[in-house]
Amino acid sequence: RSSRAFQSLRRLCSKTKESEALTRWNVGGPRADFALSTPGYWDSFYQHQVKQPNSGDFDWYLRFGRIPLLISEQLKRIPAGNTVLHIGCGTSSFSSTLSSHSPALKMVHGDFSYESLRIMKAKHPELDWVQMDARALPFSDEQVSCVIEKGTMDALLRTGEDDWLTMCRETLRVLAPGGVFVQMTDEPPELRLQLLEHLQPRWTVSFRSLAPEDEGQQAGEGFSMEDEGLFVYRCTKARA
Repeated sequence: RSSRAFQSLRRLCSKTKESEALTRWNVGGPRADFALSTPGYWDSFYQHQVKQPNSGDFDWYLRFGRIPLLISEQLKRIPAGNTVLHIGCGTSSFSSTLSSHSPALKMVHGDFSYESLRIMKAKHPELDWVQMDARALPFSDEQVSCVIEKGTMDALLRTGEDDWLTMCRETLRVLAPGGVFVQMTDEPPELRLQLLEHLQPRWTVSFRSLAPEDEGQQAGEGFSMEDEGLFVYRCTKARA
């Protein structure tokens, strides 16, 4: 975590931290950290990261010692054999944790970064890795029971355009009626709810705060956590 690549990423994200506002999802043009929304940036990041001593997995925000209770409860309701899509998987340890906790489900881990998938396929060849863009998901309508992401929409918000909305619409399209989109971010409700609620009543939105200590972390440990907790948002698609 002290590698030059990680420190560069931290500096890039901090450029816009102080200027974030309620209206930032309507901003015209790219933000200072626009690069975070491009596969080229992440390919270069992972190429550099994997060369570092003891590089390990890279987890945006924080590492999960276990699946958050909200996600675990949601997955238990899904019939065996149904598809769960994890988008923006990167090289996070969350992918293997997620799969190991729900072996009866068809877990698909996707990212638009070729390098991240190359690394993860080598580490976990038994898992299902697919290169994909969250703005154009390679699934038929209503094919997926649950979509999970940690930090993907945060990255797409850096474009300053409607990429985040395209992602949400694609997620809604592939979700089966009653399916759930689970999103993890450090962005609080006063900023995030107005985005997710944009697609109501096609889905309904709820959230909870997950403090760092809830996952066995010390406050401030991990990327971009500072003294905040993690917010988990759940969007449930209408059945009719």
